[in-house]
Amino acid sequence: MVKPTPIDAAAVTPDPVLVDLAEVDEAGLLAERIRCAELRLRAVEELLDVGMDLTRNLRERVHAGQSEEPTKGWAPDIAPPDYAGAFAKLSRAVRLTLDMHARFDEALSALRSGKAVAVKERRERREQAAEHAEEERLEKLRDDAGDQVRTAIAREAESERDYDERILALYERLENDAAYDELGDRSLRDIVEQLCTELCLTPDWSGWTDEGWPQPPPIGAAARPVFSPFHRPSPRPLLKVTVAAQPQAHRLFELADPP
Repeated sequence: MVKPTPIDAAAVTPDPVLVDLAEVDEAGLLAERIRCAELRLRAVEELLDVGMDLTRNLRERVHAGQSEEPTKGWAPDIAPPDYAGAFAKLSRAVRLTLDMHARFDEALSALRSGKAVAVKERRERREQAAEHAEEERLEKLRDDAGDQVRTAIAREAESERDYDERILALYERLENDAAYDELGDRSLRDIVEQLCTELCLTPDWSGWTDEGWPQPPPIGAAARPVFSPFHRPSPRPLLKVTVAAQPQAHRLFELADPP
């Protein structure tokens, strides 16, 4: 007799594991898990239908056997039907199938609830990201306006003290003035124009672009503020602090002065 070759059971594919949304599409994974759970639930329901059909068939056989005339006795080589044993097996199979159906149904409900939670969390994350992006945009707009007004102040300040005072006045308005709290619907130029007016600045708008005025170079003669004393050619030191640091040189300069 040839022994049947055992067939290896197909490897069970594990359910996809939920991970962070940054790596995979969480909604897609949840949808796939729900689909698999629904397939399992339908399979169990079919098994339950089969079990109930067999149980009904057994009942009909029992009723049919009871309606027949009783025989004098069974032949010694034929065992009487074991209806009780067959019913016990069928009832146990149906009971286990019902338990399995309950577990699968509970798991499916949990997955659907998890999907609802995931959708809610994903929506909240999108809203938070949008709010964060809007805050960054407004902060950048505020910083850009401050940089442009600083350029205007550097071009018009008549002294270092004047420059410092206007810079303090600029950031005092940006940080404390309610007129600059809501900047979302305003253009950069509109904000800069209002600040320049309130700081008594009269900038030249001929060089204005969509990004503002060209920033002054970081080095070179053009990097000096208007009030810088180094704009004036001189063979002698221009800063009092330089002369005060060299008393001997100061006396030489005084001797060199014309009468």
